[in-house]
Amino acid sequence: MKRNYLLAAICLCGKLYAQTTDSINNRLEQVEIKAYFNKQPLLRLTSSAAVLSQQRIQSQQSPALVAVMNTVPGLRMEERSPGSYRLALRGSMLRSPFGVRNVKIYLDDFPLTDAGGNTYLNLIDPYAIDQINILKGPDGSIYGANSGGVISLYSKGFNTLTKPEVNLQLTGGSYGLFQQQLNAVLPINQTQQLAINQSWTRSDGYRQHSSLNKKTIQLNYNWQYAKHSELKFTGFYTDLGYQTPGGLTTAQLESDRRQSRPKGGPNPSAAEQKAAIYDKTFFGGVSNQTSINSKLTLFANVFGSSNQIKNPFITNYEKEMKKT
Repeated sequence: MKRNYLLAAICLCGKLYAQTTDSINNRLEQVEIKAYFNKQPLLRLTSSAAVLSQQRIQSQQSPALVAVMNTVPGLRMEERSPGSYRLALRGSMLRSPFGVRNVKIYLDDFPLTDAGGNTYLNLIDPYAIDQINILKGPDGSIYGANSGGVISLYSKGFNTLTKPEVNLQLTGGSYGLFQQQLNAVLPINQTQQLAINQSWTRSDGYRQHSSLNKKTIQLNYNWQYAKHSELKFTGFYTDLGYQTPGGLTTAQLESDRRQSRPKGGPNPSAAEQKAAIYDKTFFGGVSNQTSINSKLTLFANVFGSSNQIKNPFITNYEKEMKKT
């Protein structure tokens, strides 16, 4: 369902830039993508790929990645209700748990997709993402069994800075939308750096019984303990809750397109049943990379997650806890 938001954003930045350049002599930076476990120039890549930069991500609406993802040919992302998404590469948008099928998604080199194929993409705050790499088609099989491709999300805070940088963004819009996002990059010394990404998002939604409340905090840490060795940590906690209004028939849509699923036969309405999804997730991982020479790199990581889900629905009540 198409929904239009009226957004008003206020940004407070810890750094101001002033620059004058000669457009004739200005040389564009080369775009690199990390597709085959090492960085390569995008124009030299033999497979179909795309890169979404930080500027491109922030140029779209900040509450979700839907708008910026849909700028990539062959990729389709939909928002069924605030906080609920479907994502497909190469037309593989079949009904699936949490809306992602045949696509593996990584966050800072750690698998966000679990062993059962579930990808909780709605746990990620778009403002915390620095770059998105998309590898489409069969070449994504080097990351495991999938037919759609691979999407890699890279967080803010891993680009080395010499001075602290703090950014605060406030967004307001129609249907009760409010979002607060904070990003702070704090260099500890010349070899260590800590980044904090925190956000809170709420919305009443366009339809009845479609409110959203989402709180996230993410920590990124990197330590270059030797000339050719680096240790990285990524961890986040998300407390997510969103109501699910359910589907409507054609007659119900024409009568009132904003209503939630009404009562039908012995089944209560979505509002009466308080249909919703509540998800509390801890995710964390540590990786180590050592470059032996220009052609050999040793990489190792360890990661884990704890996921608690409650899903009251019209015909059942699901309560699940996962640990990986």
